[in-house]
Amino acid sequence: MKKELFFGLVVCTLIFIVSCTQQQKFVCPDGSKVIDTSFCPKVDSKKETIIKETIIQSGEVQTKTDGNIVCNKPYIRVGTSCCLDQNENKICDKDESPQASGAIPYECTFQSGLACLDFKITATSLDLIIQNSLGYDIIIESVEAQQCSTQNTRISLRNGERITSYLECRITSAIYDADVNIIYTNPETGLQHKNQGHINDKVEATA
Repeated sequence: MKKELFFGLVVCTLIFIVSCTQQQKFVCPDGSKVIDTSFCPKVDSKKETIIKETIIQSGEVQTKTDGNIVCNKPYIRVGTSCCLDQNENKICDKDESPQASGAIPYECTFQSGLACLDFKITATSLDLIIQNSLGYDIIIESVEAQQCSTQNTRISLRNGERITSYLECRITSAIYDADVNIIYTNPETGLQHKNQGHINDKVEATA
């Protein structure tokens, strides 16, 4: 009788173990496996919903899912979004300075009274169009720019008129970033003034 009872307990135990090992398991949203979904860890209701969004920008597709963001080149992941990184330096282009991103700002400016209307810079020359906006006539005594010769020819420039100044240069860099000084005289007072400007642009190839 005792043997029969012992064998019965052994058989019941084996059946219980087999049934447990074969019991169906569920996969929770966080990846954990449980025997019942009620045992899944609770998650924030905001994170419980998977959000999928497809953004098409400049021919590139960025697939976003909550907690799993994929940014296709030339985009990179920043937090929960994607940003453009064309030079692949792991920095968003919008957060870079123009020099760091490879973009050269076009600049040709002077102090108040003289205006730079246009210019062209090559390895051997600088052509500069200047307009007099001082409100009175002047005499330009000289135009000088870094890495270029100085134009010393005296030129009368009436108020509102423009002239083109030609300077010979020897520029070896691909970018010209330099100061330009215009010395002029007010013929009514005889006083001489200096107007300092600045040019920054890529050096154009000569034809």
